[in-house]
Amino acid sequence: MREKQRTDTPREPEFYTYDEKSETHFHRTLDDAIQEVMDFRHPAFAEKITIYGFAPKKISDTYREALAVDMLDCILEKLDDDYGNFDEGTDRQPSGVAAAREFVRTVVNEYEVFVCEKVATIEVNVAEWRAAHSERRSQ
Repeated sequence: MREKQRTDTPREPEFYTYDEKSETHFHRTLDDAIQEVMDFRHPAFAEKITIYGFAPKKISDTYREALAVDMLDCILEKLDDDYGNFDEGTDRQPSGVAAAREFVRTVVNEYEVFVCEKVATIEVNVAEWRAAHSERRSQ
């Protein structure tokens, strides 16, 4: 009934939609997304429909590192402006870099990512889905 074609990441979808370019993903289940297509958007003659699965984007290690370095540089620049030697800036120290990484790790782990990326393309055989859906309702 369903063929999943994975994109470059093995994560499971958290949201589903019929529109690959949708900026809002309303459905938490695959069946809800399929049902919307069947009810409102399905051409009567189509044998298959495509549903896309999305999951919140992962914040990469490279991005986290850049956040830590940028934050530390900003703090050092502010300190240098207000308290430092006017002729030379302060270099990052390993302990400051480690503390900045830990701070960024904590903030990122608590951050709720809103932006999603496509993690699955699911081809649904319309006749098979209707048959399975009808069976479930009759039980």
